[in-house]
Amino acid sequence: MKKVFAYSTLALFAVILMVPASSGAGETRIQSHDGIDGWECWTDSPHNCNGINKYPISVSKTSEDGQPSPSLLISGDPSKNTRACAEKTITSDWYIQKVTLSFDIKSPINKYKFPVTAIDNTEKKASVPNWTWSSGSHTKSINYPDNDVTVQLCLKDIAPACCSDLQVYYDNIKITTTEVNPAYVEAQEEVERQAEQETADAAVAADAAEKAAEAAAELAKEAEREAEAQEAIAEAEERKAEAEERKAEADEDRADAAERSEMAIERSKIAAEKAMFAADRAAVDAQKALEYANSEAVFLTEAAEAKELALKAMKKADEARERLDEAERALELHQQDRAQEKAEDARDAADDAIRFADQVRLISLSIPSSFAESSGGVVPDQPGGGCLIATATFGSEMAPQVQFLRELRDNTVLQTESGTSFMTGFNQFYYSFSPYVADYERENPAFKETVKLALTPMLTSLTLLQYVDIDSESEMLGYGIGVILLNIGMYFVAPAILVMNIRKLI
Repeated sequence: MKKVFAYSTLALFAVILMVPASSGAGETRIQSHDGIDGWECWTDSPHNCNGINKYPISVSKTSEDGQPSPSLLISGDPSKNTRACAEKTITSDWYIQKVTLSFDIKSPINKYKFPVTAIDNTEKKASVPNWTWSSGSHTKSINYPDNDVTVQLCLKDIAPACCSDLQVYYDNIKITTTEVNPAYVEAQEEVERQAEQETADAAVAADAAEKAAEAAAELAKEAEREAEAQEAIAEAEERKAEAEERKAEADEDRADAAERSEMAIERSKIAAEKAMFAADRAAVDAQKALEYANSEAVFLTEAAEAKELALKAMKKADEARERLDEAERALELHQQDRAQEKAEDARDAADDAIRFADQVRLISLSIPSSFAESSGGVVPDQPGGGCLIATATFGSEMAPQVQFLRELRDNTVLQTESGTSFMTGFNQFYYSFSPYVADYERENPAFKETVKLALTPMLTSLTLLQYVDIDSESEMLGYGIGVILLNIGMYFVAPAILVMNIRKLI
């Protein structure tokens, strides 16, 4: 009887502990904070901010560094082993769990002077090149409950000498906080208190049950109750077996749910990485299109649309990363359903990012010279672009077949005006479907081998252009049309004749 009661108590306690893990709505949020305003001068140097020393420490906004938006300038000369900083305090009505800081920076870097950032007085050296605009970041987890965090952007001086005017610029400052709802924390603590109370009550009940079992054991010594005692023991063993079976089933269900969540998160990671790559590619494409459109006003509308779509792609890629982080946190809390839901959200956001990036690519390709060099008219490979289907088929941009196609395009076709016009029109058609064919090749090895077989005759025919001299527009047109007709014959005419002859034989 004691073992039966103990197992029943443990099963009840496990159910109680599982209740708070199933409620996850509204427990965390991510907040973005103003990165350029609200900074104040701070230093741990005896030379106070805006003091009377030769180079007083000060914090100001400036555009003199050439960045497109105002930068934060920290200047002055702190004493040895001290920091000159711009300081801001982030406050919230929720508990701050994590602070993420990213920035662009231009600063002197040597063994005596270098930039550092500090979150709640925890320093991190910014590993960036000397006096060149670069990017840095700093992330710190906060032991909540804590409703305010201090962020500092600094230049540290460990030189023994004094009296040099030091300057550091910070730009594109982004501050985000991951915060926990106090009500959620209190609810969790209340559930834990209730569980502890119920455990204590169960212990008291277990003691009482043990005493009752001892009394029953004494009574069971009597001969007339021997049969009843044996029956009770058998019944208890049966209930124990049932409880263990239910526990095994519950453990198996939880393990299956955790495995499904992990697989969903892994797929979302791959999708998020593709989305970040596509967003970066879209930003580069849109910037190149905008640079060309500034000199060719007719394309300003298309370039502006490409820039807007690129920003949407980057936003969706960031959203995919955030949803993926939420899914991983939910999995750590054993919230499998929420983890799968957030993983699905991450994949949806990643798909949106890739779709926006593809739209940027199509718009960029519709601007005839947006990727052409002003002097020669040669269209270079796009970042992440080029011969997409051939690259996916042969496994690498460095494969001999891909390099052959690239050299034929750059060194032969694009050396003539008619060849350049042909490539402009061909690119608009080719890039409308090639990203999808390349993605499907990577997912389906059988399809990849089919495409490889289909490309082999075309690659063989194109090698003919290596053995002829093309020095004029007429020669380019003649040889080009000849190769096109040869491929039409191989891929369409010859198979049609073969089919007709087979049908006659049948």
